[in-house]
Amino acid sequence: KRYHIDPYESGFLQALAFVTFNAITEQKLINRTQKAFSPDSIKNDNDVMINLFGKLEIYTSKGVITEDEISSPRITRFLVYMLLHGKYPVPPRTILEQIWPEEDVESANTKIKSLAYRLQNVFAVVSDSRLIISTLRGYQLNPDLNIMTDIQEFEKCWRQAQSAITMQAKLELLKKATEIYHGNIYDAASSEHWLMPHELSYKYKCIEIYIDMVRTYFDVQDYANAQKYASLALLIDKANVDAYYWLIRAKRQKDSLSMAKGELKLAEHVLSTEEYAELLQKLENTKDLEI
Repeated sequence: KRYHIDPYESGFLQALAFVTFNAITEQKLINRTQKAFSPDSIKNDNDVMINLFGKLEIYTSKGVITEDEISSPRITRFLVYMLLHGKYPVPPRTILEQIWPEEDVESANTKIKSLAYRLQNVFAVVSDSRLIISTLRGYQLNPDLNIMTDIQEFEKCWRQAQSAITMQAKLELLKKATEIYHGNIYDAASSEHWLMPHELSYKYKCIEIYIDMVRTYFDVQDYANAQKYASLALLIDKANVDAYYWLIRAKRQKDSLSMAKGELKLAEHVLSTEEYAELLQKLENTKDLEI
């Protein structure tokens, strides 16, 4: 409004305004995301926040219940299973077959009904509502409650990062996702068959996020952060070829060829013969690194 601009030259200002608007919007999104998954975000009695990564924790407006306080592996397994299967009803027989396949399915109705009752007695300490309800089609999460999990927040950060316009916004969202990931889903049952597919899915998604961050930091020559997140990926999967590839390249750029060769020597002992050959091939294809 203040300056008269030639119509043929206004395209640049329009583009600049568009980029600025989106950058500000993304920063607001980042700020909201950073505050999104904390007990302080609970606004009313219908909000329930549940952490599944690592140890189970349940937050409501009236307090918190921890896995140790529930002190029943069967109740916590039942709850985690229901949370992983969303808002749809699950028949008692299916629940028993999935979590405890060695038990008699003929008594499924009685056993699951007992677990739901005991879970409600625990949940009643921090809420006047039922966490899991019984329907004609089975048991399900109470649709009247706003139940949020750290897994959902992890997924949201990851999805938003894929469509981020600025590199800073993308990195902030990916970093937030890795901060939410505190290890295996419900670590107490991490090796059990019913939970393992979910556990592996998020484990490798977190590694994928780390590698994406490493690649981005490397592109802007921030080799310290590239090295940091490659190392974090190796803490989750000590035999990850991509993590070794980027760690060796980052060390070569930041420190010295000798340190990069040291990591390569370590990789030789950790990786299988085929994986090590793959790593060597990837490094040989990289023109800025001598082997």
